[in-house]
Amino acid sequence: MKKTKLNPILYAEDNFELQSPRASEKGVKLISEIKDVLITTDVAMMNSILRNLLSNAIKFTPVEGTIKVNGLCDENDLIIEIEDNGQGIPKDDIRKILNPNEHFSKLGTEKEPGTGLGLILCQNFIEPFGFDFEICEPNLTLERPTDYDHGGQIWASFLFNLAFWNP
Repeated sequence: MKKTKLNPILYAEDNFELQSPRASEKGVKLISEIKDVLITTDVAMMNSILRNLLSNAIKFTPVEGTIKVNGLCDENDLIIEIEDNGQGIPKDDIRKILNPNEHFSKLGTEKEPGTGLGLILCQNFIEPFGFDFEICEPNLTLERPTDYDHGGQIWASFLFNLAFWNP
């Protein structure tokens, strides 16, 4: 792993550009609200995580939906949050998603297939840096469908943190 000083806004924009054809096919809007800060991270690792999480978000966001990448700052880190207004995740599935010993995959909103490996890879990429990869309830800044029967499911955000650049 090679740590590099970088501005995450540029890498978010690059990943949006990579994912925009798939997002456009579904009419999914991509929004970036990452802070203009410098961080220290492995560029390839960060790009792999962003690509994976954006790809998953597009897969599970309905036609004409919205995906937002937030940059939340705490004392030492930039916390990247990928939030969408998709269907949510059954509570029982959250335990399975990050379990490397259990193969878990679901079809997207338009029957898009997956391998079941993406989120486990994200977790494996971020943990060697001593940071966390989490699935949690989002800030709910996006409009949610009011007619959706939410029984047994939660809307989820995917979070990972990156260290600020410290010269």
